[in-house]
Amino acid sequence: MKINSLFSDGGTCSNNCAMPSLKNNHSSVAFKSYEPTKAKEIAQRLERNYGMICNFDNNGYLAECVEKTTKVFSDLFGRNHIPKRAGYREMCRHWIKAEYDPSNNGVEFNKDYDDTLYGDKYTHRETMEEDEHFLRPDHSSSRHPAHVFAHEYSHCAHWHHLEDRNGYSSAMRVWIGLAGVQIPSAIGRLITRFKLSNYAVGTKSQCDMCEFMAERLAQDVCNGLTEESWTKYKSIDIRYDNIFSRKWNYRYSSPQSYIDYFTQQVWNGDIDSANRVGDDAAAYLAEIESQSVSDTVSQFKKSTEGTMFERLGRALFGLNETITEKSDERNKIRLRG
Repeated sequence: MKINSLFSDGGTCSNNCAMPSLKNNHSSVAFKSYEPTKAKEIAQRLERNYGMICNFDNNGYLAECVEKTTKVFSDLFGRNHIPKRAGYREMCRHWIKAEYDPSNNGVEFNKDYDDTLYGDKYTHRETMEEDEHFLRPDHSSSRHPAHVFAHEYSHCAHWHHLEDRNGYSSAMRVWIGLAGVQIPSAIGRLITRFKLSNYAVGTKSQCDMCEFMAERLAQDVCNGLTEESWTKYKSIDIRYDNIFSRKWNYRYSSPQSYIDYFTQQVWNGDIDSANRVGDDAAAYLAEIESQSVSDTVSQFKKSTEGTMFERLGRALFGLNETITEKSDERNKIRLRG
């Protein structure tokens, strides 16, 4: 699936101006999240164009973000892979910024973050850049303002793919299974060692396979979005058809191939195959680590040829031979005596 200029320069939303420097004091900017008319118009558009039922509680900025994300994921995966509901409410688990529920195909955003993530684009950007929740490399794959929205929509796309393959009941069992299994540690080690990505790896964040998939997709999507506006893509190629459908012999090919093949198994809900990729990745890591040690020893030997170390080694070897010869002579004298 190729991403390449999906949007025209005009985009779907009216605000395409470049964002001012964060060094400016945005407190003087009027707080614009409470925009009943704008929120209502966007909700009506989403219902008319995508069949979505939305309750933004008059938050115009949130409505705009949801509309942009809906457009992105509809273009990427199709209209049948987007949520049917979007809501804005206070959540019992206050630390959750948003969540997707496959049982009702709805995404909810937490009103506790009204003054940070869902207030306006200035505070949103600053939150993504300064909040330690997003700065932790083992937790979040991107600090792009679209990340929270892309993450939840990625869950949605993943769920619909599983439902298309298995039907609702079987897909739900698979979904629960994926959510209950942490990604193999070797996959996380490949990610962190080779810096293939900084999406969740399960080392500290206890990332399960569902979260891995959402972070993988969210990172790819956010990397393709323009920084100031989400209304157009940079010219890149995600090549999901290659990752999700390719048949390959990935063994001992490259670190990225292990990650991509693992991604394919998680996308398809094949937990056993995903774990086998983890076992293979562990063997691959052991192989390259062993080779790394061997190369280091070889380089050290090569670097000491003809040097003081080599001369010292030859001198010690010669001294040892001399001592051995003299010891042998003394032993012969004793035997003759």
